[in-house]
Amino acid sequence: MKTIEKHLDDCRRGEWGRGPWDDEPDHIQWLTEAGLPGLAVRHAEYGHWCGYVGVPETHVLHGKDYNEVSGASPHGGLTYSAACQGDVCHVREAGDPEVWWFGFDCCHLNDFSPGLNRDRFNSLFNTFALRMSGEEETGGRYKNLPYVKAEVELLAAQLLTATWAPREKEYDEP
Repeated sequence: MKTIEKHLDDCRRGEWGRGPWDDEPDHIQWLTEAGLPGLAVRHAEYGHWCGYVGVPETHVLHGKDYNEVSGASPHGGLTYSAACQGDVCHVREAGDPEVWWFGFDCCHLNDFSPGLNRDRFNSLFNTFALRMSGEEETGGRYKNLPYVKAEVELLAAQLLTATWAPREKEYDEP
């Protein structure tokens, strides 16, 4: 798998103001040290990073819901699982398998998203939470590309040994 960096046409950078994101791409793919495809994709509207690792069809977790994965805990926990679609996809070379992506995002309390800084941090709850965390002035910490790449690498290593734990029904189906 080739390492590819690119900028996304639909990114709303002009609305975010200046920051550490100015010198970063919006989408990068690479082969992780664990041998699984990795992606870092910037959220086009809000500007925070999301990280993804792809597992091949032969992996026990291929096609499974992220809520049923045990043993994988990237930043903020798993928040995504799906086949290639939209920006959550990679450029495949001959012989590269189709993969199922597992991902996380960097848009949690105490994470800074350039496109959300005005909207997200105006609420009384978030203002109080930020005061308590000591991050009131910045509205949280921006998770930059090196941070996200490290979390993707960690997730790839975790997915090699992660297991599937199907949830029990919470109710009887009619």
